[in-house]
Amino acid sequence: MSRLLRSIGIAIWMGAVAAALGDLVTLDSGKTIEGTIVGESESALQVRVGAATVTVPRSKVVSISKTSAASASATSTISIERLQDLEWKGDWLALYEVAAAILAVETSHPVALDKQKAATLKIREALGMAQIAELVRGRKFDDAITTLTERIRLSGLSSRPAGAVGRRALAELYLGRAEYRLRQSGEGHGPLADARKARELDPTTPGLDYLEGMAQMRLRNLDLAAGLLERALRADPHNFGVLMQLMQCYRAKGDHARVAMLYEAAPKDADAAAERWPEVRETLAEAFLQIAARLAREGKAAEAGAVYEKYLKFADPTPDVLRDAAAFYEQIGDRERARALRGQKTAAPQTAERPSAPPGRQ
Repeated sequence: MSRLLRSIGIAIWMGAVAAALGDLVTLDSGKTIEGTIVGESESALQVRVGAATVTVPRSKVVSISKTSAASASATSTISIERLQDLEWKGDWLALYEVAAAILAVETSHPVALDKQKAATLKIREALGMAQIAELVRGRKFDDAITTLTERIRLSGLSSRPAGAVGRRALAELYLGRAEYRLRQSGEGHGPLADARKARELDPTTPGLDYLEGMAQMRLRNLDLAAGLLERALRADPHNFGVLMQLMQCYRAKGDHARVAMLYEAAPKDADAAAERWPEVRETLAEAFLQIAARLAREGKAAEAGAVYEKYLKFADPTPDVLRDAAAFYEQIGDRERARALRGQKTAAPQTAERPSAPPGRQ
């Protein structure tokens, strides 16, 4: 069978999969909507079509044909057989594309997920990603990007849905160069350009929001940086490196309340992580000190004292810090705490050694 005929056959088959697994809504205009009904009320239907959800007034609906369990099961069986056949033939591009078509309809289809992953690995292997990785290890990002771009062009991937694999690999190289540039210099324009190129290639590439946010921080575009880093943290809430950079961003903005809120809402292991990073301790100490001072000015003595204790947790207990703390508690009327602080022995400042690499994408 020629490549053209095989492509046509795959396209027809993918259309059949989408139709078989979807619901069919016929409108009074004669038009139909194929998708999945995800919500119903007396006045409207919500139909998911691809990545979008369409609201259809009931008054416009003539008929609804819902997928039966039997047809879905039969189609699923056909899908699995088709995937297995393509894998046996080693047609990795077609395997990826058919799996992607199934996943566009049934996002958690286990066999399609497995086969798409296998096809992705084979496509990357054919692009010579092992050799590309050697260039990256040698910090030859320009050569790696040029080489992979040319291999994608010669492979013909760009004109096929499976080209998404090549675009993701290329986006990863641009992000790798952005991260390297951020580590090696204080310059932000180059990393930002790399991050934006990666977003253009594949906006779902992991680490994209974090690295673009870091580049915006370097350029002092703090509002843009905060939005990107907030999104990165939502995607990876246990990544203390992202949390740290977001706190530093809000510190630069002067938003001490947000710094404190981020820390207190963080997973429990954030306490141990904060102990490792002197600049994080300094950021948190400053935030809690500013909040305590504001509460004291507002006459909220009990709240101010509790927040000041959080400041003392992160501040080095030097003679000046203890003297100021005693004065603060005296000021808010907590003389017992003030006496305890005046009798407290000072300790050497904490100088935790900074780890060799800054936190971030881990």
